[in-house]
Amino acid sequence: MSEHTETIEELHDVLQRNGFVRCDIAACNCGSWHARYGYRQRLEEVTELVTDAGHPLTNENGHLIKLALSELIAERDSLRAVNAGLLEALENLIEAADSMSATYGRLFGKTPEDDDTFIHDQWAEGFLSERADAARAAIASHVTAAAQAVAA
Repeated sequence: MSEHTETIEELHDVLQRNGFVRCDIAACNCGSWHARYGYRQRLEEVTELVTDAGHPLTNENGHLIKLALSELIAERDSLRAVNAGLLEALENLIEAADSMSATYGRLFGKTPEDDDTFIHDQWAEGFLSERADAARAAIASHVTAAAQAVAA
């Protein structure tokens, strides 16, 4: 192999490593080299975004974008589930508060003080507290799950 041929092969290798391909368009057939329209830059952007999202390409995921994205999607799904649980607990708390807004502290029926209405603050506080405690517990468990999902 001549020195000239080796130089040409080395230059072809440089072009290929930098994202260029030999023209293979039948209508053109120019024999020159064309850029792959920023393929390398797009790949670097994706790699950077995956790293910024907390899932860098490492030996653990085989430096494969597909595996890093799978981890990111699993994390997203986990956080969506936690979010749904938090929303449900909040809705339950709002429902309890709404149910109390029209009847706060009122228990209708026969009472020692009044035949029509009896203000019963202890009952009202217990009613709201019972629902608020359940909502707080649900929210706390979902916040803990969210923290664990983010840490993992």
